[in-house]
Amino acid sequence: MEEVGRVVAVYGRNVVRFAVPEEKMGLVSRPGTYVKIEGANDTWLYAMVVSFNLLDELYRRSRIVEELEGYLEFRPARNELVATLVGYGSGGSVSRGVPFLPRPGQRVYLVPPDELADIMGRGDIELGRITYSDGVPFRLSLNMLCSRHFAVLAMTGAGKSNTVAVILASILSKYPYARILLIDTHSEYVPLKNRFPDRVHVLSPAGKISRLVEARYGISPEPLEVPLWTLSLEEVAGLLRLGTQATKQIMYLRNALQDVRRKRYEAATTDDPIYYTPEADLGSEETAGQ
Repeated sequence: MEEVGRVVAVYGRNVVRFAVPEEKMGLVSRPGTYVKIEGANDTWLYAMVVSFNLLDELYRRSRIVEELEGYLEFRPARNELVATLVGYGSGGSVSRGVPFLPRPGQRVYLVPPDELADIMGRGDIELGRITYSDGVPFRLSLNMLCSRHFAVLAMTGAGKSNTVAVILASILSKYPYARILLIDTHSEYVPLKNRFPDRVHVLSPAGKISRLVEARYGISPEPLEVPLWTLSLEEVAGLLRLGTQATKQIMYLRNALQDVRRKRYEAATTDDPIYYTPEADLGSEETAGQ
């Protein structure tokens, strides 16, 4: 293993600062680099480098750089890196959490590529490669991804949409019978149709939106149809343009929707999504007269 420094400070529950010799800086000088610190009972703590604190000791003490000759040749430097503890491992398994904190003075090692590949490559779907080690894949567990809530968060332009697109493409490539419902309000993922023409279906409301999608991507969307029986009283009233002033009409509509739904389920409410057909169930003379 490659030793890259020593722990000099520990903050809070999971932040470690460690000092790195100048000759080792090339190994850990990029954010996202993974290091590890040995603990008790053959347990290792894993941490990810998140920031740097590079100090010029000569300038810090004298602040007279302008008066020195040969400054670049003899200036002393102090390199301190900040890392966040992300998990621990023992006996070949890696878990999230921080069961113990390292102590100042402990040695810090670079995580070898084969060990990093074993940790990062255990999932089902591949997102890409570790930035500082191109041979190491980064994968996610599809079961963990789909059985829990998750969010993709980042600054504007950092690649959130691209990340989601890569996740979707990876799932579609590996699982031919995957079922994914994506509400794409900005038409960012329509190009997936070109890559998976038989697997991706683009649905759009008829009219202007459909024409815009076709003009921009050269793809003719399938018509998006929402069954009437899935709509609530308020939504049906909206389609009929019944405002809050139309109290009598809304009352008749409420009674009619409740009646047709209770024909199939006697405890149904006005808004329950229970199947009915307007022609057969709402077309009675009594309803028409109302």
